[in-house]
Amino acid sequence: MAVSHAFHSPLMEPMLEEFRQVLKTVEFRKPTLPAVSNVTGTWVDPQEWCSPEYWVRQVREPVLFADGVRTLLDAGVTTWVELGPAGALTSMVAHCADTENVATAAALRPGHDDVSTVLAALATVHVNGHAVDWSPLFPHARTIDLPTYAFQHQHHWLDVRPLFTTSTSGQGDAWRYRIDWRRRVAGGSGSLSGRWLLLVPELNRPEPWTVGAEQMLSDYGCEVVRVQIGAAENRTALVAAVREAVAGRRIDGVLSLLALDDRPHPEEDAVSAGLVAVAHTVQVCEELGIGPLWVATRHAVSADGADGPAQASQAQIWGLGRVAALEKPQLWAGLIDLPAHADDRMRGLVADVLSAPEAEDQLAVRESGVLVRRMVRTTAPATAEGWQPSGTVLVTGGTGGVGANIARRLVTQDIEQLVLVSRRGPEAPGAAALLEELAASGIPVTIEACDVTDAAAVRSLVEAVSADRPLSAVIHAAGTLDDCLIDALTPQRFAGALDVKVKGALNLHECLKDAHLVLFSSLAGTIGTKGQGNYAAANAFLDALAEQRRAEGLPATSVAWGAWEGEGMVADEAVASRTRRYGLPLMSPAQAVEALWQVMAEPGAAHIVADIDWPRFAVDFTASRPSRLIADLPEVRSLGDLGVAEQSTGMLDALAGMTEAERGQALLDLVQELVTTVLGHDSRAPIGPGSSFHNIGFDSLTAVELRNLLAVHIGVKLPATLVYDYPTLASLADHLREHLAFDDRDTVDGLFAELDALGSKLAAAELSEDDRSRVTRRLKEMQSACAPQPDPSRDLQSASRAEVLDFLTNELGISR
Repeated sequence: MAVSHAFHSPLMEPMLEEFRQVLKTVEFRKPTLPAVSNVTGTWVDPQEWCSPEYWVRQVREPVLFADGVRTLLDAGVTTWVELGPAGALTSMVAHCADTENVATAAALRPGHDDVSTVLAALATVHVNGHAVDWSPLFPHARTIDLPTYAFQHQHHWLDVRPLFTTSTSGQGDAWRYRIDWRRRVAGGSGSLSGRWLLLVPELNRPEPWTVGAEQMLSDYGCEVVRVQIGAAENRTALVAAVREAVAGRRIDGVLSLLALDDRPHPEEDAVSAGLVAVAHTVQVCEELGIGPLWVATRHAVSADGADGPAQASQAQIWGLGRVAALEKPQLWAGLIDLPAHADDRMRGLVADVLSAPEAEDQLAVRESGVLVRRMVRTTAPATAEGWQPSGTVLVTGGTGGVGANIARRLVTQDIEQLVLVSRRGPEAPGAAALLEELAASGIPVTIEACDVTDAAAVRSLVEAVSADRPLSAVIHAAGTLDDCLIDALTPQRFAGALDVKVKGALNLHECLKDAHLVLFSSLAGTIGTKGQGNYAAANAFLDALAEQRRAEGLPATSVAWGAWEGEGMVADEAVASRTRRYGLPLMSPAQAVEALWQVMAEPGAAHIVADIDWPRFAVDFTASRPSRLIADLPEVRSLGDLGVAEQSTGMLDALAGMTEAERGQALLDLVQELVTTVLGHDSRAPIGPGSSFHNIGFDSLTAVELRNLLAVHIGVKLPATLVYDYPTLASLADHLREHLAFDDRDTVDGLFAELDALGSKLAAAELSEDDRSRVTRRLKEMQSACAPQPDPSRDLQSASRAEVLDFLTNELGISR
């Protein structure tokens, strides 16, 4: 509301007495509905409501809106409808409710059709279980009964995107998320033990944690195996160095500081040595069977108010690490961002993190304590208008699917020129038709050829923009994919994903001053996507670069997108089907562009816009490894306990009690069940024991998923090549049966190992005479219980002379 003075402040005091006198002439009536007061934040007293003094307080005193929201939440209110002109309170309710499961709707929103907005608000009320009288709107409609049987549908064709989803117009906030950092509630065990492998880089600068980490582990009594690695060392050299240092000994944990090397890799200047070293570390630990693996960074995240912006080269390590957690759930322990100093208190906090048994795997240690990373919902603040671009706007990747959709929206705006950039420029497929389409708007449009990885070419492109039509925004939507599993990552595979996104973004950043740099990031960098470790690293870099640019006083926005539908995005139907199966429905480009205009009008550097089917996504995301990242979302909390159940012990116990034939059938049933889950089928009927993994649609990603699920259920490490080594379900089940090797010999060997361990403990124990006697008696009781039962048919009368002498010697201690 536009007013001449600031209400609810001391500036109102000069008018209060006159206002009081006017109120005394007003007739007040008691409210007929329960109401909450923003003066008190509690339920209204009807008598006080009718008092002029109450309304004087309304003008002068602060608005206790959050207290009022909490009062209603405590009363069980879950649905909120705003009757107002702008929807300002709707977003405030969602913010105050934080992680509470609430539904909000505004009856009116600026720039939106009034009828559609009101109907969307009523629909929100209806689908949240509240009665709405639709008869005035549909006077001739009738209702029909639903079927009385439990009906199901099984699709035998490719998925078809529904015409309407819960994320359609009027539900834009359903796509909006952000990253939040919260103080860790539970601590670790507070103690480390065993033998730890410490990997440190050879740096040309002082780094407190290369010394501090070793001191921390030693202070807690750990045996430290320290290996120093140079930036130029490849995977083969790393394997050799680690194997030699470990020398076949058991390793209880791995802490890698190799990410701290930010220097360019000798083979690819767009890739940091630390990023390649982390990928190689994952590969080597998997090959040698050592772990769990913790990867440490510094300044990779901005976790509290005292932090500066995240350092982009370190942030990309976190993008890779989130993918490692999904691809290597048994190996991966987590990411820890180290504090600036390695003093006693900070070393203690880091040690506490390393000893924690919980599922937190993205943590930052700061002076204020240990912080954990969370994905939470956010809502669009009520703004009068969306983004209003002006002057010249430049779009990289402008002739691709995403760029073309943005261009179509831009030519409807009040801009003076649009420049679309791609590597091939006017020669790009579809460029001529797109130019003709856009030119019909009357806005001058040009398509330029430019390699955004070439700093000089980018500089020339920017300088060519006329001063009469100044550059107001650059949308960096260019990018390339080079998907592969972490096992296959090399410096060159990293460069394939980082060159255009990272190099291009840096070149634009260095050339732009006042122009708003808009970076198209991806959900892959925010939460991780299997098979996209390099792409995730590139996008995490962009998110951090936007924060860094904002900190320098320059305009920047990064948007981590979900999957867009259409050509140049997720056009392949097989990929689209798998994306939906993972719980990521494809977003309508028109709605995504609308969300971009909304985001661009908001403060903040980093945003997340994604359509996520949480019941499906959360189950898949936590199938092989628990994750606290998404645990605070209302949709995830409503699903109950997720994550890896303690299934392996129960499964192994059940298998151990079976016959060989029963065991083989149980393992085949397990393989069939998990294959059905991985492929997203409703029934396992079409998948028989002789089915070939290749023929039923397995690829490298689904092979990893099956390997991880099997490891969860039977508790053993398995190679990612499992479905290639054993190409049918039956052959895989047979291999598992042989690999588990249930027999009596294993049981005897295990007993001997336990007896050896008990003997070592007894030899090292300092026992009093009384305690020693008690232990001896207990051991004799155990010996008697374990001894073969005597044959009652044999006694001294029937024993031979030799047997009697043996009895006297062994039992009574009488020598011959």
